[in-house]
Amino acid sequence: MKKTMLLAVLMSVFCTATALYGQGPLMSGSLQVSNQSRDQLCVELTGFQSFDEHIQGDLLLSNLIPGEYVLRIAAHHARPGGGEYYNGRITVRPSQRVIVSVDPYGRSRVSYTADRNSVMLAVDAGRFPGRDHDDRRGGYDRDERGDGRGRNPYGESERGQAMRDADFSRLLSDMKRTAFDDDKLKTVDMAAAYNMFTTAQVASMLNCFSFEDNKLKCVAILRGRITDMRNAHTLAGCFTFQSSKDKLYEILR
Repeated sequence: MKKTMLLAVLMSVFCTATALYGQGPLMSGSLQVSNQSRDQLCVELTGFQSFDEHIQGDLLLSNLIPGEYVLRIAAHHARPGGGEYYNGRITVRPSQRVIVSVDPYGRSRVSYTADRNSVMLAVDAGRFPGRDHDDRRGGYDRDERGDGRGRNPYGESERGQAMRDADFSRLLSDMKRTAFDDDKLKTVDMAAAYNMFTTAQVASMLNCFSFEDNKLKCVAILRGRITDMRNAHTLAGCFTFQSSKDKLYEILR
């Protein structure tokens, strides 16, 4: 009887680990920072993906690879040792949104809800991008074309910087050679896992799609990965129909 119970427990653990970190597609998660204070906040996220941004209102980082991250939220113009509202670990789970709220008094609170906009990530979260544990810089082994073992074929942006021109040229070339929009979206997913983009780069990617619904899906994937959101309104030029432009503004809001 004890052996049967032990086997059942082990199988449960194995299935959970496979679902979160095993091979195959994985549903994304997201992080929402709700800023109700009067301060401009500096938000820094490090882990499977890295991101930093200054925000006055709310911030939504969508399509995050599930896993453990370190999140720091502080006042942008804080004096040394002061104005830090949150500094700790958060766990992003598949199809789940982590919400960190900063109230008008600078107090933070963490809550969780379902992420109804989660997407299927075409990555192996256990190995992709391929982390080199011998690399003391904490990066991964860059491989210009990928080696079939989980390394990102499109490189990795420097922190807070847009995708390098050479990497983006290769990405755009691959998208243009891909026949179906669904496959192009998978390519965007792969590139977005460890890269950020300018609005000009996003516009070039949108022009590779045949249908406007798929262009909107592409924008949804890249929403939290755009370096110059102040220029994001220019993406409306990639759409013909007003209804699509309205949906674009909803995604970018």
